[in-house]
Amino acid sequence: MKRFRWQIRITLWLTLALAMAGLFYKFFIPTGQISYSIDFKIPFGGGRGFIEKFTPAERVIKAHGLLEVLGDPVYFSLFTPRKLETAKMTIEYKNLNPDKYPIIEAGLLMDNVVWSYDLKPLENNILEKLSATWTVTRENNLLFLQRTKKFDSLNDFLQSDFNPRKVALYNYDLNRPFHLKSYQPQPNPLALSGLRGAYQFYAYIKNESLTLDFSFRNLQEDPKPDQITVNVYGLDSQLIFSSSVDNEGKINVKLDNLAEGAYKVEVRASDDIVTDSLTTAQGSLAFINKVWLLQPAVLWTDNSKIKVKNVDPATRGGINFSGQDFAINETYKQFDLIAPTPASINKIEVKAGGYIVETAGVLAFSKESLFDPEFKKVSPDLDLNGVDYIITSYTLPQADGDYHLAQAEFVLSNAYREFGKNSFMISIPGLKTSAEGGDSNSPALEIKSIRLDLTGQSLRDKIYEKF
Repeated sequence: MKRFRWQIRITLWLTLALAMAGLFYKFFIPTGQISYSIDFKIPFGGGRGFIEKFTPAERVIKAHGLLEVLGDPVYFSLFTPRKLETAKMTIEYKNLNPDKYPIIEAGLLMDNVVWSYDLKPLENNILEKLSATWTVTRENNLLFLQRTKKFDSLNDFLQSDFNPRKVALYNYDLNRPFHLKSYQPQPNPLALSGLRGAYQFYAYIKNESLTLDFSFRNLQEDPKPDQITVNVYGLDSQLIFSSSVDNEGKINVKLDNLAEGAYKVEVRASDDIVTDSLTTAQGSLAFINKVWLLQPAVLWTDNSKIKVKNVDPATRGGINFSGQDFAINETYKQFDLIAPTPASINKIEVKAGGYIVETAGVLAFSKESLFDPEFKKVSPDLDLNGVDYIITSYTLPQADGDYHLAQAEFVLSNAYREFGKNSFMISIPGLKTSAEGGDSNSPALEIKSIRLDLTGQSLRDKIYEKF
């Protein structure tokens, strides 16, 4: 009997020791390599307590041992006791409606001010369908798709004098000089006002200084202090100017002896900040993807689809897009608008303040200012009729019975991290719940499991580095 009791005690102590060793490993990660996973069929998986909360709650349902996704995007966070360097996400999923929602992506939050995510592809049915009818050339990890075969290789194409507007990219950056052939410096300065929050734009210069004068005001709706930063990036995407003020004030930019081209300007600010005035000597100014307007305005875009949201309950008005009036009769609801008579440049009349206008392309406050130095991106909103070539870095997901396995790799080094957590996103562009104006509350995506394999410095190397 005594011997049996000792066996029980030893078993219990060994079990406790193994559990403590497992906890030690998960919390200190001595080798610099660890995996966290969550299987929605298992109540207590290895990722519980590390992979946290899938939000917003109205966009997800946990049922039948699955995470069912009803709206875009869905967020979750990963807690790690110490900072690591890379993360490889493996997701097992089923796309329930690939024709309607052809793209699924995963993202890592890089910046919590402008809410910038590093997006990676999981599935792209647009590319998969085109691959069946277009000519496809694979070179290393790149796919080159041609509507009609004219080039034997991607390198032959890149060496040619191709039309950039006929090219679309996906998960790939193609650095190529951009020039506006008919551009002339403007004699009169451009003055804008009533922009809220963060925004980005391109400014084109030729034989002139880059001159931008900002005046910012704080609405003080949030008591916490705000920092406002203006960054300017060169033609090689490297930072060439940065200036900040606290809460409100002025920032002036004057950069001389710059080469001709499109320079990206980034205003980093919270939603509490209003740009009371933006004055520039540049004649071509194109805002990237989104503007939040506090007053009526006329905008121009190179896209035939826009998204509009009224975020001011006191505002009454609507939108005229490409000659047609659209009633925006609900607050905080996103409306997807399609130009009834689409053209290469479409006019947007915003009849009141308090509207956020978004597009997959660019927006300008005059027709003459509009230009887009970026290549088109393969997305559900892309008009493929104007595209003859696609370059992409994309790997097909692997089949696993009725489900698929896809992977995405992220660099954590420069990602936003708070309270030991990194924030991730699963995105299905175009998917909306019925409350958000979608078709129904039926899921479009089923997720069986998510695994994150992380790597970084070993604990020993980290200690040596400190001492």
